[in-house]
Amino acid sequence: MSQISEFLYASDVVTSSERALILLPEIFGVKHFTRDLADKVASETNWSGYVLDHFYAVTGKIQVFDYDDAGSGSKIMDQMTGEMFLPLLEKAISLIRERQPDVTRIAVWGFCFGGKLAYLSGVQPAVTDIVSCYGGASTRPGFYAGDSAVAALGRARQSDSELRVLGVFGADDPMIPADDRTKIDEALSSAKIQHDIKAYDAGHAFFNEDRTDRYDATAAQLAWVDIKQFLIKAND
Repeated sequence: MSQISEFLYASDVVTSSERALILLPEIFGVKHFTRDLADKVASETNWSGYVLDHFYAVTGKIQVFDYDDAGSGSKIMDQMTGEMFLPLLEKAISLIRERQPDVTRIAVWGFCFGGKLAYLSGVQPAVTDIVSCYGGASTRPGFYAGDSAVAALGRARQSDSELRVLGVFGADDPMIPADDRTKIDEALSSAKIQHDIKAYDAGHAFFNEDRTDRYDATAAQLAWVDIKQFLIKAND
């Protein structure tokens, strides 16, 4: 993986010039998990893989935290607003278009806080596909222009037939109760946005194999099959 700007990394796996996928990490920064996943995405789905350090919007520098240091990332997360994130996303998309002038679809796939930002990323009209893995507080108001991330998405992309959304959750995630999943589903349905909500028998952060205290191999494999199918379908 190559660092192509202060805040954006690109997979070295050569793939489609028409598809680009941006990964948004958990609150621990750009770690091996997201770097390796960008390569996996490029190899197995024919999307060019990128990783965006979203905390750069707050700190102006790259930071990586240990998995047992949630406090440091949480402090930065609490300072972040949608108004801070979206200009950084726009810069990342511009850099990608310089590298891939023929790009026609741009996906954003986020984890945890990155999953919340993934919903908000759809406010940017260039984003055509969203995968949000256990994006917490996504229906909490006040994150962007007074709205929640999901409400802002629905307002910006009402009835947009080009946009596709996949929500991925752990059914046993204490941080995201079933009621939150229902609210996301209802909000996207009300906005007439194509979407699918998936819940697996697992807890929070179950997809990250580097987090041995939370990783659930069975659920992660099932989720990867669904995510992979979602991404490949966009190639049809």
